[in-house]
Amino acid sequence: MRILVIRMCLVLSISIFLFNCSKKPLPRAGISCIDPPVSIIQVGDTLFFLNHSTGATHYLWDFGDGNTSTSSNYSIPHAFLTSGIFNSSLTAYDQDGNSDATKVGTVVAPASGAASFWFATSVSYGRTVVTIGVITDTVKIDTGLPTNCGQSGCANFQLSPGNYNYSAAEIAPGTHTWNGSINIAKHGCLKQQLL
Repeated sequence: MRILVIRMCLVLSISIFLFNCSKKPLPRAGISCIDPPVSIIQVGDTLFFLNHSTGATHYLWDFGDGNTSTSSNYSIPHAFLTSGIFNSSLTAYDQDGNSDATKVGTVVAPASGAASFWFATSVSYGRTVVTIGVITDTVKIDTGLPTNCGQSGCANFQLSPGNYNYSAAEIAPGTHTWNGSINIAKHGCLKQQLL
């Protein structure tokens, strides 16, 4: 009888061991996003979402803007066509119907570019108001070539991509005026010298 109990315990132990060894791990969803090499993500920029999931056989991507994908690729490109805050999610499924989900947030700004109007340090103009459409700003000092758009002392504009006419007029003594056109590019930084 004792040998029979030992054999049964041995068979039961081996069965439990084999059952636990053959049990597959549940799917684990993993997602990240590679932003384009720009300071602000804008409408139309392509982002790459990466799938770091384990134990899954198929996937459902939901980008939070009404677009979905069932791609099993490691890298999924996606461009948002409107601005806003989007929660993109990835659900990982195994063949038995088990699932796990995770998400990542993305902030998308409207498409825009920048322009800075400046004077050379070798000229001595007074404060000058620059106008584009209904937006105005003032060139306050002889800045020299700005190191970037938005530099203090320049007249700075952040505008949607496109062509714009501008006008500028010296406030005092008021003898100099300028007119012209500029082309603002998405993510662009246009440095326009007033000569």
